[in-house]
Amino acid sequence: MNFKQLSCRPILLLICTAVAMISLLACPSLAETRQHVTLSTSDKISPKTTPLNVEVLVIYANLKEWRRLRTALDRIQGLTVTIRAVSIDGALVLMRFEGNIVELKTLLARMGLDLNVSHHKNTLKLVGA
Repeated sequence: MNFKQLSCRPILLLICTAVAMISLLACPSLAETRQHVTLSTSDKISPKTTPLNVEVLVIYANLKEWRRLRTALDRIQGLTVTIRAVSIDGALVLMRFEGNIVELKTLLARMGLDLNVSHHKNTLKLVGA
């Protein structure tokens, strides 16, 4: 090997790496497809889900309704409720749930609670209240 061949190899490697990176950036679906195939080829690998965090305004008319709401929320497995503020007719809470919003709404409905999700504010109240 001569001196010119040795000095060109790192440059060639750098160019090949740059071309590969640019092609992945230009076509991100290639990286997504590879990741998907990797996850689906093994039964032992399960993607880790990120807990759902939802800030909710809980609406109630009196202390009795607040207690019923709190009791129902405490019974839902996988749900952690952090009370941020409480007033005479409502509370601001942060709900952390190990699942998605559809599952959360379904579980809350089974407990007699109505979760209304919107872009501006999320509200929770007793069904029929």
